[in-house]
Amino acid sequence: MSVTFDNLIFKRIILHNVYKPNAEGRVDPVKSQRLTTLDADGLQKLQERISVVLGRGSHCIQMEIATIGVSSCFHHASTMIDEADQEFIDRSGEFAELHTNAHTNQRWPEGTIVVIEATAGASNKRCIFVIKAEQQAGFQESERGDQVIMEFIDNLILTPQSKLYKIGAFVEIDQASLEQDTRSVSDFEIYVFDSNITAKDDRKAARYFYSNFLGLRI
Repeated sequence: MSVTFDNLIFKRIILHNVYKPNAEGRVDPVKSQRLTTLDADGLQKLQERISVVLGRGSHCIQMEIATIGVSSCFHHASTMIDEADQEFIDRSGEFAELHTNAHTNQRWPEGTIVVIEATAGASNKRCIFVIKAEQQAGFQESERGDQVIMEFIDNLILTPQSKLYKIGAFVEIDQASLEQDTRSVSDFEIYVFDSNITAKDDRKAARYFYSNFLGLRI
């Protein structure tokens, strides 16, 4: 890996919910119309969590861009990195649509598409992260008076269980095509994290994520 994912700084975050198909076919996603705001502690934890999983070399591998049309994930990621907030919000919803189109099997889990604009590494390379996060159940503990309360929560995402999410990272390494209408693939490096994938064997990988959805190839 020529890119390191330390010193992550998240600039903008937005979430969209995606669903598995039903008997009639695709189920439309629920797309946020506002950016997500985290407090300082939550933002730091999320930055640390993503940095850790992207640093797990055997499960984070560089891929090639296979699909580059105006409706591709690459086009949206490379374009939104320079867009104002409303355009960023609108374009991020295209990832939810593309994932929904790629999600053709009812056995595959539904979840949340998390789109993040960030900078990474000592040289603050600009990045777009596209994360598919599956929901997980858990318990939240709190104190109320003289009692410790435990509350069940069934829709947790981005917990330390990295097997419950997949990450596509579009990293800008050059700006030679910055003034062009569409960005050149040579200006970017693309990485995918999946706990089921290694550089030597991708048979267990969710190919729908990196191929059908992100438009990449090993």
